[in-house]
Amino acid sequence: MALVWSKQGPVSFLFFSLLLTMFSVMSALPSQQTPSTFGTPLVLLVSFDGFRWDYLDRTDTPHFDSFVREGVKAKYIFDTFASKTFPNHYSIATGLYQESHGIVGNVMYDPFSGANFSLSVKQNPVWWNDGEPIWVTNQKQGGHSALIMYPGMEVKIRGQYATYRLPEYNSTFPFKERIDMITNFFANDSVNLGLLYFHEPDHSGHVLGPDSPGMDAVLQMCDETLGYLMEQLRNAGLDDRVDVIITSDHGMTPVSSNNFVQLDDFVDPSLYHYTNNNPVFGIWPFKESDVEVIYSKLQGVGPNVNAYLKEEIPARYHYRAHPHIAPIVLVAKEGWAIHRGNDTSRSYYLGNHGYNNSLMSMHPIFIARGPSFRRGLVVEPFENVNIYPLICQILGLEPAPNNGSLGNVQDLLRYSGVVKKSTTPETFTTESGSNAKPPSSTLSTSTIIGIAIAGAVLIVAVCLLVAMCARQRSYRQPPRQYTPIADTSLDVADDDIDDSGFSSYNYPNTKI
Repeated sequence: MALVWSKQGPVSFLFFSLLLTMFSVMSALPSQQTPSTFGTPLVLLVSFDGFRWDYLDRTDTPHFDSFVREGVKAKYIFDTFASKTFPNHYSIATGLYQESHGIVGNVMYDPFSGANFSLSVKQNPVWWNDGEPIWVTNQKQGGHSALIMYPGMEVKIRGQYATYRLPEYNSTFPFKERIDMITNFFANDSVNLGLLYFHEPDHSGHVLGPDSPGMDAVLQMCDETLGYLMEQLRNAGLDDRVDVIITSDHGMTPVSSNNFVQLDDFVDPSLYHYTNNNPVFGIWPFKESDVEVIYSKLQGVGPNVNAYLKEEIPARYHYRAHPHIAPIVLVAKEGWAIHRGNDTSRSYYLGNHGYNNSLMSMHPIFIARGPSFRRGLVVEPFENVNIYPLICQILGLEPAPNNGSLGNVQDLLRYSGVVKKSTTPETFTTESGSNAKPPSSTLSTSTIIGIAIAGAVLIVAVCLLVAMCARQRSYRQPPRQYTPIADTSLDVADDDIDDSGFSSYNYPNTKI
């Protein structure tokens, strides 16, 4: 195609000058920028299981450090009680406390059906359907989601699987391959939401203890994992398009095999069955009449275990209302465990979690970067149930009922967000107060005035342009043709990705 040059310099100059003026006026208006300005909003939620809030300060983690500088960080966040893996991953995904979504432990019992839930028996949707996870919310409103090893991945929740998922959890699946899969989904425009899970540093924290010098190598491996993730996003041209949220389900505290309470010393084991989510222990008496009897005996269990009737569990735990919660709940003090009979499983552990979620050792991390997030900001702690409404805000989704509040996390964002529907979703009533309403989408007065000014400028520009064109008709000259210069730019191939820089540390069943 030939380039065309014409002798209308004054007209063009005037026209473009006026356009520049109009652009300047519009630029001065209050920013309403959202990710949709640059295309469909994209969110990747990454969970490093058991990543305690202060792990970032104990060893060299350059990729985490760079991520924090380019985004936002909470000093720490509060996980939900009990501080266990499945319950908290579902609280993050649904914005619900455990008493609301019903996943109250890694081990559960349903008193109505007599069914048992464990990490190996978890696919029945009945356990999960009390909450709506973010991937179901996204898909109900036209989005597509990918789950890589995230808890709940194998389950058809409220009639839906994730759009893309692996059929079952596999801890030996290399971390790099998990990253490659999730980034390919984004690169191919297959999804607008991804959830990615890594079982470290939780696994090593249990075996080595969180304060062990050996944990430094594990944390450096996690840092290299993040580095590889960001490299793959950059290679795909996605690092400035995807909002990446990195968080965890809980922290970790040191434990000793000597610190335990033997339950059989206080209560006849023939009177009850139990759910063991050490350090939280559920007592299910076979007879309702034995509830008070057993509870009375447990008052002598000592200072290192608290025994609660279900209805007397502290309100701050939000752990009373669901039928999956036992009639009697025991909660060990930090660093202690509860044993029954010869069950000393995991007594070799040097680290554990599940304790009072107000303990500093139980707090996980939260950091985020991307087009929606501010840069270099550190905020006060907030509850992990606020992550669900945050993601809904970024993706422009109407949230399902939840215990979170967008108002608690709104300051993380660079913009007011996009909300597809103007109605405020119904939310659960909580002791901490009701949810904040989404920001109003009504145009401000200054915005309206600015648009009016810009419109007037454009009208004047068009009128002047028409007048100038009319005056120049008498001496318009035929255009001269120029052949475009051939493109001589070089094709530069992408550098090969060098993976040799990864740490040589290899923990069993852990591959980068």
